[in-house]
Amino acid sequence: MKPIVYTYRDWHPIWQKIKRDHPPSVYLIRSNMKKVLGFTVREHQQFDYDKDVLVVAVMLDFYSEKHRSLFLLKYGNI
Repeated sequence: MKPIVYTYRDWHPIWQKIKRDHPPSVYLIRSNMKKVLGFTVREHQQFDYDKDVLVVAVMLDFYSEKHRSLFLLKYGNI
């Protein structure tokens, strides 16, 4: 399944909302995040030689289409 990719600027408000909606045990423990939210978070860093900058992206790896759709419905407008 294709991950959802965010820049840090776009990911930060979503992350803050997740932290308000769920207890720390959900978003701090990777296995709990996968079980409750249906995804895990990973960073991807790539150097852009044309612009001479390091580009950092946040990727959400989903494990079911149901959880992916629910995430987009709940946090897609942020």
